[in-house]
Amino acid sequence: MKLSKKPLAAIIFLLLAQMPARGGVMRYDIAIQDYRDFAENRGKYAPGAENIPVYRRTDGGLEGYLNAPMPDLGMVASLGYATIVAPSHVIGVRHNGGYKNIAFGNNAKFAPTYKLINRNNAPTGDFHAPRLNKVMVDAAAIPVVTRAELKQGGTARYTAFARAGGGTQQQEAATGNTAVPVASAYKWKSGGMILSSAVSLDTMIRWKNYGAGSPHASPLSLSGLGGDSGSPVLAWDSVDKEWKVAGVLFATAGGSANNRQTIAHYVDSEFLQQVLANARDENVTDSATAGDIHWQDDAIKQGAKNWSWHGLTGSQATLAPSQATLDQLDATKDLRFNGEGGNIVLEQAVNMGAGKLQFSSDYTVRSTTQANATWAGGGVEVDKNKTVLWQVNGLKGDALHKIGAGTLYVNASGVNDGALNAGDGTVVLAQQAGDGNKKQAFSQVTLISGRPTVVLKDSEQIAPDNIRFGYRGGTLDVNGNSLTFKDIQHNDSGARIVNRNSEAAAKITLAGSDKTFLGTFGDKNTARNLSLTYAPQATNGNWTLRGGASLNTLAIEQGEFIVGGEQVKHAGMAYFSDDWLEKTYDIATVDVAGSATLTLKEHAALTGNTRIGKAATLTLWDRTALAGEVALQDSDSRLIADIQEHNSTMGETASHITANIYGDGKVEKTGSGLLTLSGNVDNAQGIDVAAGSLRMDGRMSSAMTLGKETVLSGNGRIASVTLADSATIAPGARASDSSGASTLRIGTLNAVNSATVALNSGFTQATTDRLLIDGDLNSAEDNPITLLINATGVWQDSDANQNSTADNMEGLSLIQVGGKASANSIKLANGYVARGAWAYGLYAFAPGHASAKARDVQGEGDQYWDYRLQNIMLNAEGISTPVAPTPEPAPEPTPSPAPAPEHKPEPTPAPAPEHKPEPTPAPTPEHKPEPSPAPAPEHKPEPSPAPAPEHKPEPTPAPKPEPAPIRKAVIPQVPAYISLPAMMLNVDQSIASLLTDSARDSRSHFFMSGYGGGDSYHASGSFTNYGYDFKTRYQGWVMGGRWQTDDESANRYALSLGVHKGSLSLKPDAADGASNGSFKTRGLIGILSWQHDNGLMADITLGYTRFKGDVATDLRGHVASPQAAVWRAGAETGKSWRWANHRFTPLAGIEFQHLEIDRFTDKDKASVRYAISHSPTFSVGIRHEWQSAPERIAGITLNNALRLRAVTGNAPETIVGSGAQRATFQSGKGGNQLTVKSGLDFAATENVSFNTHVKYQQRLEHEGISDWSVFGGINIRY
Repeated sequence: MKLSKKPLAAIIFLLLAQMPARGGVMRYDIAIQDYRDFAENRGKYAPGAENIPVYRRTDGGLEGYLNAPMPDLGMVASLGYATIVAPSHVIGVRHNGGYKNIAFGNNAKFAPTYKLINRNNAPTGDFHAPRLNKVMVDAAAIPVVTRAELKQGGTARYTAFARAGGGTQQQEAATGNTAVPVASAYKWKSGGMILSSAVSLDTMIRWKNYGAGSPHASPLSLSGLGGDSGSPVLAWDSVDKEWKVAGVLFATAGGSANNRQTIAHYVDSEFLQQVLANARDENVTDSATAGDIHWQDDAIKQGAKNWSWHGLTGSQATLAPSQATLDQLDATKDLRFNGEGGNIVLEQAVNMGAGKLQFSSDYTVRSTTQANATWAGGGVEVDKNKTVLWQVNGLKGDALHKIGAGTLYVNASGVNDGALNAGDGTVVLAQQAGDGNKKQAFSQVTLISGRPTVVLKDSEQIAPDNIRFGYRGGTLDVNGNSLTFKDIQHNDSGARIVNRNSEAAAKITLAGSDKTFLGTFGDKNTARNLSLTYAPQATNGNWTLRGGASLNTLAIEQGEFIVGGEQVKHAGMAYFSDDWLEKTYDIATVDVAGSATLTLKEHAALTGNTRIGKAATLTLWDRTALAGEVALQDSDSRLIADIQEHNSTMGETASHITANIYGDGKVEKTGSGLLTLSGNVDNAQGIDVAAGSLRMDGRMSSAMTLGKETVLSGNGRIASVTLADSATIAPGARASDSSGASTLRIGTLNAVNSATVALNSGFTQATTDRLLIDGDLNSAEDNPITLLINATGVWQDSDANQNSTADNMEGLSLIQVGGKASANSIKLANGYVARGAWAYGLYAFAPGHASAKARDVQGEGDQYWDYRLQNIMLNAEGISTPVAPTPEPAPEPTPSPAPAPEHKPEPTPAPAPEHKPEPTPAPTPEHKPEPSPAPAPEHKPEPSPAPAPEHKPEPTPAPKPEPAPIRKAVIPQVPAYISLPAMMLNVDQSIASLLTDSARDSRSHFFMSGYGGGDSYHASGSFTNYGYDFKTRYQGWVMGGRWQTDDESANRYALSLGVHKGSLSLKPDAADGASNGSFKTRGLIGILSWQHDNGLMADITLGYTRFKGDVATDLRGHVASPQAAVWRAGAETGKSWRWANHRFTPLAGIEFQHLEIDRFTDKDKASVRYAISHSPTFSVGIRHEWQSAPERIAGITLNNALRLRAVTGNAPETIVGSGAQRATFQSGKGGNQLTVKSGLDFAATENVSFNTHVKYQQRLEHEGISDWSVFGGINIRY
């Protein structure tokens, strides 16, 4: 049987309606707080926000961005089960029959509660459109998209879907397709978005709840849960660029957590339109030329025209609508005046019950004089750009709900006992005085939704304490009137108090204590017309302002006034220390009276002319900004910057003052954070920095004192600085990345003890921080200032002219002193600065030796101190002395002037009385000695000229010795790094040789020996090309066994295996600085041996040694922990001859050693790697054995050996660098060697013998290792 579509749909609906809306869950990897914030438009989920990032709670990573602007969900009920679609109507599902009241604003303060007066259940489908007793002021209605429109546009037009609801809350389990309960229904709302690819638009709106990782899952995937019935499904219209409500959730279907479907009913738009039409009367289409419009009990009349209206009449007309029954309220209807505008005259009290009164033109509503009529109803809507003059009062116990973007100008007379809930547009309170000259526009005014503005005609319209700001607040325009508040009743930061009267100034006085206002005072356009005064009754009163301000003046008469940023309020009253909104306070003049306090707390920025009175205090916390001017008007006025973490963790613990500071008071800096000063500081008592850091980027004419362990940085100028113990000057500290190098200029610097100057350097002058001291540097000779360099750039060769000396224009000028100082006033931390392989030192050029061209301190000439960073240039003795500049030649003084060439010489020049004439002739003016005086061409020769009195004949100068070679110094550990390859290869060779000797026996046995020895390496390179000798000491033990085949066979084979463990020390001989190494060794060696009865023999050796150790220097201590391994393979053959008790065995061998040293980076950030060639080593030699009594079990055997080793191949390279730059050094390969060994074996029994051996190795060429070693042990045969 074939079913028609309508009955089939009805059957499906009846089946689904039995299923509770449950089973959908939130993603496990997204924080629940995100879902809650989305539903309430909290935090980053503000209405209209785009490209909102969503982060995973599991790892903090970015999951993605929401693919549509954030919807405004203010129209969703606080419990989630209904949505505003018209001023007095919501939509939901029919099966939600239990709720009778509804509220919005997520439990906000002062939120109205609305009654359902008609559920308006649809005859078919799970849908209803309840009518409420009042128009809703909390939020605007959302547009509806019909089923036909939605299906026609499809997901191509409706590209995203969203929902929010207050049902049962569950979240996916991290593993498995299950859900974890979080909260029961109607505790709080959650919300999220659904990708269009997950949505199907057929008989219902359906989507699956895809879990994390699915391409169909949005970052905030969410389906319905039990209790979500009636909650809205919104669709983003990508053409109209707005969200529209597409349906209401009513059921789920399916099984597992991630595959269960959520199902929503389309909005029954036809039924909804019928419901709205049933609640409306016919529009009043009046005419401007037809006279007044009379509103009578039975009809509304203008001339011959009549319009009906439906309200509460008779005795109910003067009662609040809340006194009527639900049916009576539902019988009332909305009424719209849509004519040309005019006067509406109430001839009796009008009570429209739940009916809304709408004005689409300009009207005046008034009562006849005799009637003194009142008006009550569901609310008043004034269309945009329209104004209604409202001259009737309301009823006690009832609130007039104002919506619409137009203006309601309230102008009745006397005391109005009714209240006002303003939800949109403008309401002007201009109530006229009535009986007894009393007036009150409303008994209470509440601004809700953030959209309305209430304007005060005068200060008597309403008591300030009866003004309230509800959900999202609104704007109170005091309109030139001054008000006093004991408290400002508000819900959130949407509250705003302004004065938009450009002709009259207004003052707001705050008189309460222990109060906080999250809203805003003033706006930028009219800030000059609004002033704020804090005048608490108690001297210890306090008031906190969190929403920002734009004011003409702020006067603090006593107590403490606090301005700060807004800590973001998240759903569920959650606050996070790293989530704040910056708030600005632009105030022309701030006056802090005597003994009062103004405090700037986190995320507040104050700009203004701030005056601090006698004993008054301006306090800054962390993460604040102060601009304008600060006048410390009295000697006990204080500006205290307490920069430490208080409540916020968002951003750096720092504050910034760009204001100019002057006056008689003091500035105090406390707290561990950073204070930056960018203005001019001219206060008489200067600045005391008790803790933390201060950055001076401005100018300071007074003195600064830095306390213990404080830091001063910046690009500014300071007249005088005194440093306490462990204080630091670091110009570039805490500078922004784009600020470049910093130069701090100080007039006089006084250092007490253990002070430090820290400079960043990119190894060019333009990228190097500097300290310029125009006056004196006062520090103790025995306790100089320590200079610490943070190297950030690539290294440079400072020896620009390549003369191997430190000149006064080379390198980097770090510190200059124009006055008193000494060479010992500054010392370089750790003795040098490392960059890659190179060591840089500090050279102090004294007055007369500094370069006048390089002078940057005040004054002229070379009479100043210049402390420069340059490559350390040293000779083989480790001496590094800068070259003294050649002074300008000065004329030599003479007792009598030397004759000018153009004068005739005297025949007999008389000697000066103080000189004894010399027998030898005086030199000519160019000082060339003559054996006999030669006449000048134009002079007559003299028989015996007297010597010039100022010259004495010099003996023939002795020939000067050749200057010692000078080169750039490397950092002290580099010699140890260069020495490692030769050291490791030789120690490995020595250990292998010892173990081979331990394993040599004609029978199977176990052996164990201890060893010790030392190397002396002589480098092939000289001092100038970084050749370093070194010494090594090593010790350890070897242990193993030998397994021999049948002794009776002519061919005998044996396998020897041994392990070894030891330690060694390395000490290079370097002028660059003392370094040393200490290493642990362990390894394994195997020997396969063959021996024939005819004396032929052969050994094949395989081995592995692991090195692990540390390198240290005297200046730095531990600097690196190198690790390396040596693999070895060798073969040796020979033939032995016996003669009596002697055995002679000539030998020849070859071996390979493969060394690998792991790359490493040391304490000085030098990266080290090695390039090592692997070539064979050849050896020839002879071994001699003498046995005392071969026929006896016990006896003595003497062993002697002579061996020549020839090392081939290239030397290893040690490559030391920093970043992309590197320096390459030749390491040693060992050189050819001659080795002599002697040993003694004593067989105590047939199976036990003791042995000892001595080895000496002598290098045979310039490069090589001379080595000695001894070992002794025991062999146990089996």
